[in-house]
Amino acid sequence: MDSDTVVALVLNVAVCVSLGAGFLQWRRQRPPSASDAQGTFRLLASGLRRAFPDLPTGFTLREGLSRARLAGLNLRWDEIDQGLADYEAYRYGDGSAPDLPQSELMKLVKVLWRRR
Repeated sequence: MDSDTVVALVLNVAVCVSLGAGFLQWRRQRPPSASDAQGTFRLLASGLRRAFPDLPTGFTLREGLSRARLAGLNLRWDEIDQGLADYEAYRYGDGSAPDLPQSELMKLVKVLWRRR
């Protein structure tokens, strides 16, 4: 092989490795999706834990949300609070499962997931 072929081969391998690493990084940072209310709020708890690792073990979602609110995130907090209230009512037997999608809540999950 001549030197031009070797250089081209090395550059092609470097580009492929770079693309692969970028794809893996993107997959790792992308939050998973949820198909039901419980999954949505599990993702919220996971995102809060990921964004604020100093939250105490067993923190409540309300504690985590107050922490996220202090971060100055520009979200419709009234929708998020209502979604949490609906979920708590459902979880403790006082209501039906909240409607999906919880778009504002999922925006928060995405922001939290990338905050790390």
